[in-house]
Amino acid sequence: MKVGGSHDAAGLTGPAPTRPRRPATQGVSTARTAELAAAVSRAREATGSGRAARIAELAEALRRGTYRPDPQRIADRILDDAILSARLRALLGGSET
Repeated sequence: MKVGGSHDAAGLTGPAPTRPRRPATQGVSTARTAELAAAVSRAREATGSGRAARIAELAEALRRGTYRPDPQRIADRILDDAILSARLRALLGGSET
């Protein structure tokens, strides 16, 4: 069928096209947003600008064969990461820790 203009479709009727609905989202309070921003800021500070220097230092120790990992420090870092992850999940998921 050839359509010459909008007047050719004037007699057609039917339901108007609808936009898909977005799923309902949980509201996030400004207090929670501030808490999340503070947690992100603390995480960034933990990685800090000295990270590149520390990586270079570790790489050199590995090359020389003098690198000796500290098991307690590794365990502490793993625990810190788990705590941070739990806090972020609590902030984003709405559950308390």
